[in-house]
Amino acid sequence: MWANVYVCVSVIGSEPSTTTTQALTTTGNGIATPSPTQPEMITDCNKFYFVKSGDTCASIASANNLSQTQFRNYNPSVGTDCKGLWLDAYVCVGRIGTTPTPTTTMQTTTTKAGNGVTTPTPTQDGMVTNCNKFHFVSTTTTCQSILDTYKITLAQFTKWNPGAGSGCNSLWGNTYACVGVIS
Repeated sequence: MWANVYVCVSVIGSEPSTTTTQALTTTGNGIATPSPTQPEMITDCNKFYFVKSGDTCASIASANNLSQTQFRNYNPSVGTDCKGLWLDAYVCVGRIGTTPTPTTTMQTTTTKAGNGVTTPTPTQDGMVTNCNKFHFVSTTTTCQSILDTYKITLAQFTKWNPGAGSGCNSLWGNTYACVGVIS
């Protein structure tokens, strides 16, 4: 486009028309898939969620009784840190032939790992097995508050709790996180 030049954008007597439609694509599995969708979404998806401002991989997974691992498997382009999550697009939150697995429970139990340490549950998705120190993450806990309390680095925390994401933007509330490991 040139500067200081007039351009015709309409003809006298015509009215611009706008049409908004939501496209549905029916795949070979018979499921109508809304669009736009998250890139690389699995093809056998049968339940969809429209991503809105403020949503995170963890919040979407939790609201749909999925683990973060399941959510990432259904939507691989979101990445382990959830930075690839598209706003205003549909993501997969259900798969043909699967039943969602509840991700959290308010009942706390403990298990004794092979390392002799009693591990409280539920835990962050993918937490390391050599953890010996735990912190209960409330829904208002931030990664920074955990790092400050236990004097650990973000790199250590995300190595021990990979489900929290490399930038710690997928930290789950109402679970236990690892804040120390057996050397």
